[in-house]
Amino acid sequence: MENFPAFPNLIHLELTNVFFDDKMEWINPSKMPNLRCLVINHLSFAQSLMSLRLFIDYVEKEGVSCDDIKDEEKNFNEPSSLLNGPNYEIELVNSILKLCPNLIAFCYQHNGKSQCVDSKALDMLVPIINTHNEDVLQVPPNLEWLWIGHMPRTILDLSLCKNINGIALCDIPALMILGPTEHKLKIGCLQIETNKGRHDFTKTNVITTWKDFLSIPSCLNVQLAYVKRYNTIYDLSESGSIIPADQAKIYAFHEKIRGRMGVDLTIAAEIWLYMRNNPTAYFIDHVLTGLDESSLELKESLFYKIVEIMNIDNNKVREYENWFKMGIAKWIHFF
Repeated sequence: MENFPAFPNLIHLELTNVFFDDKMEWINPSKMPNLRCLVINHLSFAQSLMSLRLFIDYVEKEGVSCDDIKDEEKNFNEPSSLLNGPNYEIELVNSILKLCPNLIAFCYQHNGKSQCVDSKALDMLVPIINTHNEDVLQVPPNLEWLWIGHMPRTILDLSLCKNINGIALCDIPALMILGPTEHKLKIGCLQIETNKGRHDFTKTNVITTWKDFLSIPSCLNVQLAYVKRYNTIYDLSESGSIIPADQAKIYAFHEKIRGRMGVDLTIAAEIWLYMRNNPTAYFIDHVLTGLDESSLELKESLFYKIVEIMNIDNNKVREYENWFKMGIAKWIHFF
């Protein structure tokens, strides 16, 4: 890893289930100067290359099966068996974000633990209780799209940001957000998501804390709030014109955030499509478009509404669309 090659033309990078040692010297601005989109899923770290080599030798010598290793991996996913030690994962991610000034889209699935494989790996990775120290993920001001999952004990620092087109947060309580103090952060759409594997109480609690947070004045100037579990979207803009009340009220749910009723996203998408094609018509006097819920027009409608809300320039939109054609950043396309 010390002689990690440079990638001057690298635009998109995905790191999934990658195992690192504790050396990070390869990260510097000259390695990935043009990186635009970064996806990170489940990184793991060893305390040293020697520990990693010893562990690999042990596995090969003792004939440990893949099933045994998978069983240990399952144990790692239990809250009681989180490993302690420095959080190399957050340190690495912060380094990449800081040293890639042209990065605009970041999707990050946190491992949920800092896996440090040391001498205890030779005893089949005996779990050590985490000390639950809080870490901070520092989001740079150049990011325009952000998807973060499974960081319940990590603070998400947005204090440097002024505008973010879309933020999607999975299993992240509102109290873990650190916003700016001297200005408001404008967010085109804030998506709140809960893991399908979570207990209903945990899901409800995460969503409730966000609804309470969004109901009071804060440093976040959220235009649209989307609760993915219920497929419900709220227009929280100052004008309330993103989902016109007179056109949406017959489809709205009773539950409100800041006095605004939530609307099924499919209904909202159809309203937007109809209004775009019939700008002078009153939607309430007409039937819905009748498009299939899986149609491309409906699935990408939220993305294009965010483009409109945030006044994203055409060159940037074309860049996103080129990504979509290559199968990159679907989490943005179908936000």
